[in-house]
Amino acid sequence: MRQIFFENLLLTLFAGLLGLALSYAATFLLNGFLFNNTTNAYLSGKTALTPGMLLSPWAFLAAFGFRPLMNILSAGIPAWRASRMNITDAINQR
Repeated sequence: MRQIFFENLLLTLFAGLLGLALSYAATFLLNGFLFNNTTNAYLSGKTALTPGMLLSPWAFLAAFGFRPLMNILSAGIPAWRASRMNITDAINQR
């Protein structure tokens, strides 16, 4: 049960970091598309993105704190239930 829990925890950590990196890459690649439109440039007034605009520390901490809860719900509870089951019932999927 502990192995499944920690493997899922590592996978969610790596997936979160990969998602953060891909979102930064997409934002910087699409910066011209988002702000070159004259209406968007007129309404926003500023057409440059800074790292401070992209990452809110509170949102990051909230998502980082939510990750272990989701890990417990998605891997911990099924692993706990499977560990309490008779092995022949688990193999036969009863």
